[in-house]
Amino acid sequence: MTDESAQKNNNLLKTQLSMFSIIPIESTQEDVEYFCKRFWTVPLSGLVLGVILGIIFLISTYLFTLFPAAIITVFMGYILNRFLHFDGLMDFGDGLVAHGDQEKKTKALKDTNVGAGGVGVGIMVSFLTVIALESATGFIGYGNHFYWQLAVFMFPVCMEVLAKNSLYVAAAFGEANSNGLGSMFVKSANRDEMIKSIILSAVIVIPLFTVVMFSTPLGLIGAILVSAIMVLISVAVGYLVSSVAMKSFGYVNGDVLGAANELGRVGVLLAALMMMRIFSFFWY
Repeated sequence: MTDESAQKNNNLLKTQLSMFSIIPIESTQEDVEYFCKRFWTVPLSGLVLGVILGIIFLISTYLFTLFPAAIITVFMGYILNRFLHFDGLMDFGDGLVAHGDQEKKTKALKDTNVGAGGVGVGIMVSFLTVIALESATGFIGYGNHFYWQLAVFMFPVCMEVLAKNSLYVAAAFGEANSNGLGSMFVKSANRDEMIKSIILSAVIVIPLFTVVMFSTPLGLIGAILVSAIMVLISVAVGYLVSSVAMKSFGYVNGDVLGAANELGRVGVLLAALMMMRIFSFFWY
């Protein structure tokens, strides 16, 4: 590896954070283009953001009860991301509920004014994310305080990494239009490199989830199974969002990628909660 390639790889994560967070990091056009070529690494930005949110969630549980701590964490996630993906989710919601043909739906998607569909989807997804984060963490119980603290930290990390995986999957299965930065990412994504994004996400999430959860009644096999299903759900959400977008708008753009990120986050949390509840029938 040349010194120039090493420098570009070092700048890769910085570029992701400069684009997807409020962290004041400068990136050049060359850095952005290099990131596009390695867009499959986007779960790494989810890892960094997840660690920050995990710390916020953990501290908040000491200052408040679990439910307001979850609200603070989700809200801080929106702030940390500059409401970038949340804005995409609301635009996506407006486009979906618009009456008429593909042209009218696309017009609603691009409209800068937020309609009832966008507000409704935004509220519902935010509410579900808070409830799922609070419920999944609370489901662990307080028996072993140390492992419960690890779980509080772990869930935001997993949800952010897998949200970014959903974003990449949506890009890989979609087709780009001719405008916007989001379209540049869609054009660079493909299904072969999607496997790399999935593997990268799994390498982060499955060991982390297993280390934290194997001492619970889930056990080693249960922890591996639940975390693997979370990874699969992130893939399914990305695929479904992309499919709906292609049918409704004819392409996948930055707004659709933002929607995939937000829906992927809540999807994996709900999947984790559902699987733990299923396992609970065998625990007691």
